[in-house]
Amino acid sequence: MEQIVESGPSATWKAALDEGRILLQRDPASGALCFPPRPMPTAAEWVEASGRGTIYSVTSIARKPPAANHHVALVDLAEGVRMMAALDLPEGVVPTIGMAVVAVIGEHEGGHRVTFRPA
Repeated sequence: MEQIVESGPSATWKAALDEGRILLQRDPASGALCFPPRPMPTAAEWVEASGRGTIYSVTSIARKPPAANHHVALVDLAEGVRMMAALDLPEGVVPTIGMAVVAVIGEHEGGHRVTFRPA
């Protein structure tokens, strides 16, 4: 399998995840934060996110036993951006819209990814 070499904003995002941090871009012209990372006409500033948020929307993907259901949510971060991520829930916890969550950065398939757990 060919390895994809990241560059630009995606490389900055992934390098921060490898360090256990979530970075958001700030447009220097408007001051607005944005996610996902993207090229901008002027150099973006990077701001570290708190990792706190609330579930905006959630869906459950049923899997055959013995695997548990897999939950994916749109999470509104405290900083005002929305991101999609898997939920890491204790057994028996049902995700609900408005539930307070906190980000967890963990290794996944050769890199790092963000998941959320109840706050």
